[in-house]
Amino acid sequence: MQMEADLLGFLWFSGLWWPPLPLLAGIVLLLTGSRGWGGSLLALGVLGTAGQIYYMMRKLERTQAGPAFDAQVVVHLPLSSEFGTEAERTAYQRRADSLEQRVSAQNAGVYDGDGVGEASFDLYFMGDDDERLVRILRAGVKAEGVKARIEVMD
Repeated sequence: MQMEADLLGFLWFSGLWWPPLPLLAGIVLLLTGSRGWGGSLLALGVLGTAGQIYYMMRKLERTQAGPAFDAQVVVHLPLSSEFGTEAERTAYQRRADSLEQRVSAQNAGVYDGDGVGEASFDLYFMGDDDERLVRILRAGVKAEGVKARIEVMD
């Protein structure tokens, strides 16, 4: 009962009820024979409802979108073969976790995943400042004692 009251209150005070109102009134008037007002109200209701749906979808896109990062940095870790061994990939995944913690602890960006192939285990990072992100990643790779190539993507 409380949830229904909350929903009705939200719909009433948000104004979400008004665009479908002329749509419904137009349908009723068209069905009862008043074509002049019925067609006008139907068109107004369709336009208002379409606009409302467009607005809500744009708002939903903005809330679901993550932060926009300008810098993309890739850490290339060498593998012994095309895809490396299971032990190498597991070790590099642990290193990826520690690098991710370093980057997030300094609010420099986010870890965006990894890729394996062509004798390289690649770690992808995104952030606002590529130079800062490279400094943090270089320090992390050096602390791990791993030979790696760090590349800034354009």
